[in-house]
Amino acid sequence: MRKDDDDTLLKQSRFILTALADPSKLAAVVLKPKQVALYIENASMPLVIDLTERVSFGRQSARDPRLAPTVSLNIYDAFSRGVSRVHATMYCENGQPLIIDEYSTNGTWLNGRRLAPMTPTPLTYGNELRLSRLSMLVITPCAVPLEIIPFDRDQPQSAPRE
Repeated sequence: MRKDDDDTLLKQSRFILTALADPSKLAAVVLKPKQVALYIENASMPLVIDLTERVSFGRQSARDPRLAPTVSLNIYDAFSRGVSRVHATMYCENGQPLIIDEYSTNGTWLNGRRLAPMTPTPLTYGNELRLSRLSMLVITPCAVPLEIIPFDRDQPQSAPRE
């Protein structure tokens, strides 16, 4: 790996850690079930992805417009960051977002670990996802329904502490 690549990865890691440490720096979005928000490094707004169907990520090529991903990452400098034309696929199964590396040349990485090609891998809130050297923070909606605790009128309730 070249020194430039090391510097880029260090900057991307700092971006992810800063975003997790202070979420107020991220643009707010409201996610519906089967949606994820991808906060891509140096982008002003998140990329909100609807996962009601499979979504492929990659870059478009002028040489072969027939081989195009569902979501083109060209505006994020995908070519120079090593993103393949069809790099990865994301979908939702039983409410769980999953990612699959599509035999990309430079790999798909989740929290610093390279994913095996064609192996569905769960995505959770706060994951760092990298398509080659394109780094993003994954935000998922709450997949666990809130537990509703019934109120029993006959039981004494403790007063809130001040």
